Amino acid sequence: MNRLRDALTEVQIVATGWSRWEAPHQARRATPLRAQVDRRFPGCPLADRVDYLAVAGRLDLLGSNASNFSRRSASRSYNQICGDPSAPGDGLVPEASALLRQARSLVLEDTAHAGLFGSSWYGSLDRVEAWWSALEG
Repeated sequence: MNRLRDALTEVQIVATGWSRWEAPHQARRATPLRAQVDRRFPGCPLADRVDYLAVAGRLDLLGSNASNFSRRSASRSYNQICGDPSAPGDGLVPEASALLRQARSLVLEDTAHAGLFGSSWYGSLDRVEAWWSALEG
């Protein structure tokens, strides 16, 4: 883990969707921006120099990891982002919106967007180890 900690101090990693700090009420405003970015910079424009890894979470909203907040807000957020309130996702970002065309993809089962959405999220030690291993692999 020391190697991981050292690397994280030097590199910022954006792992999910477009903004890990986005609140559900911001999804409607951000959706046109996402579409514009996707049109202007589709797929992996720097694939010759960057090894892209898109990481998405798939949270079971009926499972023990999901918070009451994610149970109440996920379908509204998913509907605003992708038009499908029953899409799989991490409690905030639908899985399909988190994955980048032409990038390697990793879907983390039972993973929430952040601590507000569930107890095991992208920053939980076991989840960091999973996506970090995929980066190294």
